[in-house]
Formats: sequence, structure tokens, C-alpha cells
Amino acid sequence: MPHSSESDASPSTPPRPTPTAHGNLALRMGALLTQHRLLKQKHDALAAARGEHFNLFVILGRETDEVRTHSAVLAELLDPAGSHGRGSAFLSLFAKRTGIDAAYLEGMRVRREAPIDLGRTDILMQSDRACIVIENKIHAADRHRQLERYSDYARQQRADWRVFYLTLHGDPPSPESLGVVPADDVACISYAADVLPWLDDCIKETARVPQVREALVHYETLLRNLTGLPKEELSLELAELLGERHGDAYNFELVPAIVAAMREVSVRTEWSFWQRLKARLGNGACQLAYHEESIEDGKSGTPVKETTREAVVRAHGRGQHTRYYGWTFRITADTEPVSSLPAGTEVLLRVEYDYDGWAFWGFVATRRAKGGRRRLLRTKRTAGLFDEWHARLSTFDQGAWCTSDKWLAWRYPAVDVDLRKDAGWLDPSVIRSHDEGDVVEPLAGEINKTLALLL
Repeated sequence: MPHSSESDASPSTPPRPTPTAHGNLALRMGALLTQHRLLKQKHDALAAARGEHFNLFVILGRETDEVRTHSAVLAELLDPAGSHGRGSAFLSLFAKRTGIDAAYLEGMRVRREAPIDLGRTDILMQSDRACIVIENKIHAADRHRQLERYSDYARQQRADWRVFYLTLHGDPPSPESLGVVPADDVACISYAADVLPWLDDCIKETARVPQVREALVHYETLLRNLTGLPKEELSLELAELLGERHGDAYNFELVPAIVAAMREVSVRTEWSFWQRLKARLGNGACQLAYHEESIEDGKSGTPVKETTREAVVRAHGRGQHTRYYGWTFRITADTEPVSSLPAGTEVLLRVEYDYDGWAFWGFVATRRAKGGRRRLLRTKRTAGLFDEWHARLSTFDQGAWCTSDKWLAWRYPAVDVDLRKDAGWLDPSVIRSHDEGDVVEPLAGEINKTLALLL
């Protein structure tokens, strides 16, 4: 019996990909990206001609200010007594978008930064029938049991209550913020899917009120930039481009491969940052030694996460436990200011990636434990160590340093290191900044300068 050729293969057996097939795929992807770039250039030119790049929020440097920009604008629009003069029109449109019962709106009073027990709400909305709290998060980290406190407060005020957790892309709150509150008790809404469509509704409502309409257009443009969403005209043209058919193939079939490639570019960028930071601190003025031993968390007993490529890959997903990894370094024992601590206590320097996607750094105390070291928590016995470290560091840069039950002292760097992955990868502008500039040097320089003063 003669050998079967590929043309004789069973129809159920898929053909093996060939270099030619891969080459054709690369050509199609290249052509699609070129067409996309041309479309974007055309719309950027149109936006420039229309003056759309002129944005008051950007000029004033208030793009990400949660309190003075976003909460202030949202509260003013939602307030029936707001200066917009549209009464409850904007509030009603918001209620339709977010599922709030219209019966709750009568007599609604809206306040921002309203004081409650142990904190302030970003936006508080109260009527005779309902209490609604909006927790607004652009980049700020969740606070300990924050949503638990807001839920308790709203429940005590009215039988009908709701708590909204507003983020750029609808991310869930952290377990630390929820506390004992079930996740289902908090409604996650987003600027991308909820606020932007609501703003479009508001803009239509103000067609004959040009001053209010133009202010809303400025704010809508700001939100599109923050969320990475293109204007509607560009989105429609891109949709047409993706819907085009070429022989037996559609352009949209290329999108999963492009998304996977974009995520890989982002992973490589972040992993390179962590590797370069480790090398730079090891070769810097203080020549920090990377801490090889396992460190257990003081509360849970789980290992403190060090950075691996796998950890970076997981952080590009949407699962739980994808944050709070970093590098840990040894510093000299001479920096321990409290001699009454048990033998084996050591202070370590740590650079970490926080829940909201920003790098920060600081100092943690550890003690010898079985199989490695264990992170010390703030207790009556260790409070002196925590207080003294925070006080010493604050003399170098007052107001920059914080302390907590796990950190002797920590801070965000003077030059932000943005590792947020709101769309599943680093923002293209962030990838570009890593590629074209030295993101590591300002952070490493700040750490070395602080250690030189400390030691």
C-alpha cells in the first residue's frame, strides 16, 4: 500500500501550520495595524483642528484628582440643587443607568466628602427613603474595612441603601476594604461602562445650555483618555475595519492574537523593570543584597511574594491574589534603633507592587522563624520600633512616609512608577516610557539617597 500524502489525510485532521501560513497571518496583522494607525492619525488631526486637545482639566493638572476633580464634578451633576440648573435631570439619568429606583430620588440631597464615623464618604446621597454611598477610586488604594464602614453607615441611615464602588474599569474592591461585607452587597460600576454613557445622556440633555454642555464635553474627553476609550466616530470606523472580510477570513479573527501579543509586550516590559531594579540596587552605592530566605506574613503565615515572571503574568489577568509582589533586600544591622527586641530581629528593605498598580517601597521588621523569617506586626511590644523608624525617616522627607501594622515606614516614590493594568496590560504610554526612558534610575537613586542618610 503506498504511503498517504497530505492531500490524502483524513478531513478531520487539521492541517499543520506552515511557515507560509504564519507569514500570511503576520502580513494580515501588519496591514490591519497599519490601517488602524492611519485611522487614528486622521482622527487625531481632526481633533487638533477642532481644538479638542485643549482640555481645562489637563491644563490645570487635575486629571486624576479624585476629590477635587472627579468626586466634585460627579456630585455637582448628581445634585438636584447643583449650579448646572437642570434640577434632577442628571440624577434621573444616572438612576436609569445604575438601576436606582426612581422613587428614591424625591428630595435627594447630595454631598461630597461627607463626614461619618472614622472617615469621609466620597459622595453621599440621601433622601427620605434611601441612603446611597459612592466610593470613587481612580488610583488611590483601598483602605482597611473602608466599604464595611460605609455599608454599616448606609444601613443605619435608611432601610433602603446601596454602596457603589466606582473605578475606571469596574474592578472589584479588595477583601481588606470589604471586611465582613459580602461582595454582592457592593455594586461595582465603572467610568468606562457607566459614567461615560451617562455623560453622553447628560450632554444630549444640555443641547441648549452651551456652557454646561462644553464643560461636560471637556470632562468626557478626560474620561476617555483615562479609560483608553476612543471617541465614538473612531470606534465606528474601527468596527467597520474589523468587520471587513478578506477571502475566507475576517479581520476580527486577528484580534485575539493581537491581544495576546500586547499582553506579552506588557509582561516583558514589567519583568524587565523588576530585573533592572534588582540589578541596579545590588550594584548601587549601598550594594543591597537580595534577601533569599522565605518570609512569612505576620498575619496569615503565607509567604511574602517575591517577583517572578509567573507573578507578573498572573498580574496581567483578572484573578485574585495577583498583587503585592516585589523584591526584598538586606540592609546593615546598625540601622536597628531599638536594642530591646529579641535576638534575631532584622529590618529589611522592600519594593512592592500595590493593589492599585503603583510601585512603593519601605522597611519591614522580621524575626527568625522556622524555615526562614517571619514579618513582625505592630503590637504593644514592637510599637517603639515602628514609631522610631517612621520618625527617623520623616526627618528626611516629612509627609512622604506612612506607617501601618505591617510596615515600619513606607512611601510612594517621588517619581511615580506606574504598573497599572486596567485593560489587562500596561497602558501603551507607560510601555513607551519604560522603553524610551530610565524608569529604574529615579527610584533606585531615591532609595540609595535615603539609605545613605539613614546609615
